Amino acid sequence: MTVYWCKPSVLPAPNSWHLIGSTSVPSVPPGEVIVPDPIEWKEVDIPGEGHYCFVGIVDSGNDPAPDKSAIQNIGQFYAFIRESNNATWKNFDVVDVFANSISNMSFHIQGWPRKRLTADLIVDLSEIQENFEVKLRILRRLSEPSTLLNMNLDQQTLTYQKLNVKAGKRGEMRAVELKPSDDTLASLQITVPPEVADGVYRISVAQVVDGREDGTCYTPAGSR
Repeated sequence: MTVYWCKPSVLPAPNSWHLIGSTSVPSVPPGEVIVPDPIEWKEVDIPGEGHYCFVGIVDSGNDPAPDKSAIQNIGQFYAFIRESNNATWKNFDVVDVFANSISNMSFHIQGWPRKRLTADLIVDLSEIQENFEVKLRILRRLSEPSTLLNMNLDQQTLTYQKLNVKAGKRGEMRAVELKPSDDTLASLQITVPPEVADGVYRISVAQVVDGREDGTCYTPAGSR
């Protein structure tokens, strides 16, 4: 498996991809789960603040990945996007935060056209220190009927709730009821403590439907 990063684009051609690294994934027996060796992304190689994309390419002896260097025209690139099951894209944001400061991360919670969905919202703060303060602002009609894990109510209005999400843990909002074509904006308010060490702190928000992760927003937040 090989992972690249690239700038956000409506046509992210392979010549705009920047290599992060590769790892070997061993054969996985049926019914088992294997976690491969990590791919290290060195701090000096992480781009500056902004929105970016991960590109992942998986290669197998029985299902070889397409050679990105062989993509010479837009038709071949279109076929690569539409027909290959060996590639995936993920969006992420790089945010430069400072000790004793407040940052915000906004994201959309979306439903599906003409269909009601029940989803779980996962706010993963397991990689940040417990002395961070993180609050989730979300529509009250979504959060109020849901079951909360590692979250609790901070304040509310007629329309919104603000929830404390426990740093160092994986916050979960289970059984969120989404209307057909729902598209609502939520946000995280992240307060960085004054004594935080320099480094990179990963925060992610994911929507899970029927046990499957349908979308994830990542923020590698570099503190200094």
